[in-house]
Amino acid sequence: MRVLFVTHRYPSDREDTSGVVVHRLAVSLRAAGVEVEVLAPATEVMPTTGVLEDVPVHRFRFAPKPLERAIGARGFFDETLGTFRGKGAIAAILLAGGPALRRELARFAPDAVHAHWWFPSGVLAMYGVEDRPFVTSLHGPDSSVARRSPFAARMARRVLASSAAVVTSWDFVAGEARGYAPDVRFESIPAAIDPRFFRAEIAARVPGRFVFVGRLREGSGMPTLLEALAWSPRDTSLDVIGDGPQRDAFESSVERLGLRDRVRFLGALPRERLPQAYATAQALVAPGAGISQAVVAVEAQLCRTPVIAAMASALPDVVSGAWGGALVPRGDVRALADAITQLHAQAGMVDGRGAAARAHTLDRFSPSVVAARHLQLYRDITTRG
Repeated sequence: MRVLFVTHRYPSDREDTSGVVVHRLAVSLRAAGVEVEVLAPATEVMPTTGVLEDVPVHRFRFAPKPLERAIGARGFFDETLGTFRGKGAIAAILLAGGPALRRELARFAPDAVHAHWWFPSGVLAMYGVEDRPFVTSLHGPDSSVARRSPFAARMARRVLASSAAVVTSWDFVAGEARGYAPDVRFESIPAAIDPRFFRAEIAARVPGRFVFVGRLREGSGMPTLLEALAWSPRDTSLDVIGDGPQRDAFESSVERLGLRDRVRFLGALPRERLPQAYATAQALVAPGAGISQAVVAVEAQLCRTPVIAAMASALPDVVSGAWGGALVPRGDVRALADAITQLHAQAGMVDGRGAAARAHTLDRFSPSVVAARHLQLYRDITTRG
């Protein structure tokens, strides 16, 4: 089985997190015996060809370096599409990507094409795969783009309707997409998280220590979390891991709430330090609504750490009281404070709750499970008709 991935984001090396969910799937599929190669736009820091962890990556030049640099920026669907230069870069990708895709189809002769994000990769696949079936994956932010205008909704609906299968990484994304593509059938297959990196060793937990990991921006839920901490027992503390445009405002809130001795802002930590940060906490708190917080929740649970999360976005897909976590209404300060207080009082049960969370998470998010589900999907679409 040969599968060509088409994506606008793919890591340049092992430290790059841009498009890492796509890379992790490619690695997992190759381990399962699938010949996976990747087509992606080039940037000034990424070579036009190369191999990353046994995955061949073919990059195509599409514009002068200033435009290529725009694609490498954080927040593709919000920040890149929101600038004139970013829109120009997207147009250039669509123009150059068509010939690049045709070259790879002729050279690699894949059995199927897998487009990650309906835009721009799904658009390229819709017009360029010729007689091969293609899969489109919705990862979340691209679904939100489809709801911004009637034109975007129509284009997304065309891409999804043309796909042999549509995969959503999170159940809530499928629900969102049904609003603009009601006749499309969605396959829910989560993104793989590496359990070898996010290990199961039980570390010495710091009593009363809770942790937040994520971008410090609007929508992070940080104001709710800080208010909830002020209502929690005085021996509870919070480590904030991450950075972002709202950091100064959140630090000011800490002063206003009298939490200076209970909250530490640690900034963005290297990825290799995250497992220890998760494993030494009584719980991860994910009070916001972004996809990134759901990913962080999965990572924490793999490290045997329970999660207290908002009932928003993809978080209910991965956190539940049935396997050691707790869900509270988003923005409800008292409910979040009560959940923190309750877990703090049950410190002796944290390891057991964490073990239940890890077991459930492995059943859904381990690379071998995710790869097997994708492989079956590829087999189904290539044998139809």
